[in-house]
Amino acid sequence: MLALLCFSLPLFEPFCFIPPKVKDIDRDTTDTISKWKRLGDLALTNGDLELTNKCAAASGDLAGLLLLHTATGNAEGMAQLATQASGLGKTNVAFASLFVLGDVSGCVDLLVASGRIPEAAFFARTYLPSRMSELVALWKTDLAKVKVIQNQNETDGDRKRG
Repeated sequence: MLALLCFSLPLFEPFCFIPPKVKDIDRDTTDTISKWKRLGDLALTNGDLELTNKCAAASGDLAGLLLLHTATGNAEGMAQLATQASGLGKTNVAFASLFVLGDVSGCVDLLVASGRIPEAAFFARTYLPSRMSELVALWKTDLAKVKVIQNQNETDGDRKRG
């Protein structure tokens, strides 16, 4: 910890790395994640972008990775981040990553997969008009489901009152 306070990367870095034989549960402790974040901040302050990237990945800092990959123009890292964020259910980070990459079709697919069909339709209206008819049909189907649920709730409410 003294190494971190003295802003000494070479002294602090070994304390964050966990031997491969340590259980995965121990890798995700709050203390370990905190150390990775501190080391990442220190590395960024010192301009060590490679170590910053490693630390952000190790601590699960998806927003930090998004910022780093955007600032450095790392398309490969951005694509990996989109996949990782999507798998973890971090739709906003995944969407931003895909959008920065220019993958508007991927953005629409992500919005549809996450149940955000109206947003997908509005997004497609601007960026991918060729998919509008498909998305409007999906939206209508989704609205029909909502209406059925609403009618069931109203019927249930009438039964309870009556």
